[in-house]
Amino acid sequence: IDSMITYRGDYKALRGLEFESLHPIVEGYKDYVAWGLRTSLSDPLSMHRFALTASVSPQSSLGSDEQFHASLDYRRHDWRVSGTWNEADCYDLFGPTKRSRKGYSIGTGYTRTLIDDMPREMAVDAHLTSYGGLERAPSFQNVAVQYEELLSGSVRLDFKNRRFSLGAVDYEKGVVSDLTVVGNHVNSRTFVGLLGSMQLGLPLFRHSSFWVRGYGGVAPRDDDPSFFGFSNFFFGGFGNNWVDSRSIQRYRAWYAMPGFELNELTGTNYLKVMGEWNLPPWRFRRGGRPSFYASWLRGSLFAIGMATDVDDASIRGESASVGGQID
Repeated sequence: IDSMITYRGDYKALRGLEFESLHPIVEGYKDYVAWGLRTSLSDPLSMHRFALTASVSPQSSLGSDEQFHASLDYRRHDWRVSGTWNEADCYDLFGPTKRSRKGYSIGTGYTRTLIDDMPREMAVDAHLTSYGGLERAPSFQNVAVQYEELLSGSVRLDFKNRRFSLGAVDYEKGVVSDLTVVGNHVNSRTFVGLLGSMQLGLPLFRHSSFWVRGYGGVAPRDDDPSFFGFSNFFFGGFGNNWVDSRSIQRYRAWYAMPGFELNELTGTNYLKVMGEWNLPPWRFRRGGRPSFYASWLRGSLFAIGMATDVDDASIRGESASVGGQID
């Protein structure tokens, strides 16, 4: 065994960086296809992880300053650093929701777990990102902006205490809450907003449950239309693409208002209440092959009511949505 030892001493993580993979990729940029490569590096204990992506959209109808796309992602424990240039995304090829953005960004983030005592979880997440060359708001794809440079940050506190019984496919009872402070600094102006949610679940019968989800947010009102994309909240749509990697229950997000177009509704403050009934799931004894097997199907029904600009009756908006989803 001793003859197998190659090194004895302190572990030097950065010195141990090794090449993990290199493979071709296909991405979407706006309505165009980009072809490129992705490579990953890490040390043997994965204390440092790098991922670099580069791709090109060769279509002549796209401006030469937007044909090249690149992104760099670095993670170490609770810290992360990222940079993008004309960010592209694979899932932009499969539906209306677009994550690709013109311009560049460089940012850093930090996540810290405060409570890890299942089912109780609490974490804080903070990030700060600088953008340049913008033509769309970073978080709202259909909101054009007049200023190309932006400094954006947020601090978010999450708490979860959820439970489910044996055989359930989703959480049946508990509490979910979050509170976020967001800030945008643009053209020597700073806009600070506050948003949060409180969600309570009650178990019913045969793994069915009923949830009441409340959301609210407030930001300073500014009548200058050039700051519209940085001082307002926007709502609409499910937000899911036909092929996607994020949560399938995105109708629960604070910005989701199914039945409306993406980013169609807006306001500088809002109150939103949602009632959701998760129906008993169906279990399948035979649902495909072992390599591609459907073990359950679950339906949910929901109703949402929302008011925006609640402090000003002259511009107050009221909207409602009733719908369902099958997972």
